[in-house]
Amino acid sequence: MEVPKRKPKTQNKTQQQMGEQLGLLELRAELEPYLKDNPLARLGFDMIERGEQIGDERSGGEILAGLAGGPQGMDRYIEKDYRGQMFPSSRYKKGFTTTEDAEAKNKGFGSYTSQVLRFQGIESLLPPSKGSTVYYETGFDDPNQRGYDLSILLEELAHLGMRKLQTDNSEFTDLPVGRTMQPDTEEGLMDVMQGRAEAEAGVYSAPGNRDFYISQKSSPLLKGIDQAALKELGMRGVPVQVKPKTSEKLMGLFK
Repeated sequence: MEVPKRKPKTQNKTQQQMGEQLGLLELRAELEPYLKDNPLARLGFDMIERGEQIGDERSGGEILAGLAGGPQGMDRYIEKDYRGQMFPSSRYKKGFTTTEDAEAKNKGFGSYTSQVLRFQGIESLLPPSKGSTVYYETGFDDPNQRGYDLSILLEELAHLGMRKLQTDNSEFTDLPVGRTMQPDTEEGLMDVMQGRAEAEAGVYSAPGNRDFYISQKSSPLLKGIDQAALKELGMRGVPVQVKPKTSEKLMGLFK
């Protein structure tokens, strides 16, 4: 996946908005295998795509892709485990697992990071007062990691969807941050969702995620979050995706 090119400054606002909408449509098509079984990430994407109510205005968010490898990549400047970040809007800045997201966003999430992004043509981040920003890395050198960037994006979108459920619906407010592969924590749930995309759609996720998903797929917490996200999507007018039955697949009714 190529890093989105910055629009020329000569573009008017309408042209820029049309270009951004087209880019989101293309990205949405690529993301479909990752989102179709993960309603929380679908909710996060919808928040970016159609915007959020912030004060008296409805503002959209943005998704930024940066290079991981190469002479200008993040891996040259920052530890290689840095793969993505979600920066919520001012409406969701008081996250229940992250309390300084909006402040970090205002500062460019670190001088090193903002400098590297400028090298890659990304001048600045959307202010928190205008919407949420999701950043993810792409351009990995290992051909066996094809799709890793979209798996990272799935996670960051799911984090954004969680902020929506916690802030607006007062749900899952006591969910701890936790760490990778830790059950019943937000970070652990992200691994489960990435593993679910691999198990159900055959796309890439980090080693161990698929097995972790299989061990956690009956978790009441996971089911509760899925149901809450689906309910919120329904309220936002996003159609619920119906999984085909095995018999329907065999008859060719679904492809």
